[in-house]
Amino acid sequence: MSKQITIDVSDEIYEFLKIKADESETIEMIAVNYLEEGINLEKTLRQ
Repeated sequence: MSKQITIDVSDEIYEFLKIKADESETIEMIAVNYLEEGINLEKTLRQ
């Protein structure tokens, strides 16, 4: 089961995500990947 999250980002971050996205991945998918990477990094740093 998944949950939905809505976040507001600055224009600068939106443009960055738009550049990273291509035809196969949406901006939302890229944003989720970055969020997951950040969470995993934080978990690693806390160990």
